[in-house]
Amino acid sequence: MESNKNENTLKWWNNRYTLTDAQQVWSSQKRLKFYDMIATAIPKKPATILDIGSGFGFGPAHLMNIFKDWCVEGLDFSDKACVESVVKTHCVDVIANNIPESYDYVVSAETLEHFSKPMVILDKMYKAARKAVVLTVPYEGVISSIHVSSFGRQTFDMYPDVRTELSPDNHFMLVVVTKSNNS
Repeated sequence: MESNKNENTLKWWNNRYTLTDAQQVWSSQKRLKFYDMIATAIPKKPATILDIGSGFGFGPAHLMNIFKDWCVEGLDFSDKACVESVVKTHCVDVIANNIPESYDYVVSAETLEHFSKPMVILDKMYKAARKAVVLTVPYEGVISSIHVSSFGRQTFDMYPDVRTELSPDNHFMLVVVTKSNNS
């Protein structure tokens, strides 16, 4: 994993969520395909799910459309996104605060690359999930002013039960970190 020290700021995200095409971008099939891949890793059984970096909540809503017995909530630090979210969303800064620990699955679609210390965030996600963390990240993505971390398959080897799967175009990777019954 490579990392750059730039952090995406609250001001930057609030501005991004204010752009005239913001809702269209976040609800697009291009964005929701990440949630399609996440859904393949979660059993089709009733479950509670928290989406970290949920923005306007279109991803969580999409997951609930995939399987009606999933109860999915969002978590974002942008007050703009939280207020306008289409699902229940917690407005929390995951860098400074812990993640609520009352969900079967903690998911995240294309979010960890925005953190300079993504493994700290992943550790918080792991602690908060009862069953597993399921996320997508750009596969060996380019570091930029927006994407400040990059991930390869070996990035997640510190977890005892991890599975990675590349997308068909090899641009992003599904990561499933399952918790043991002892966790």
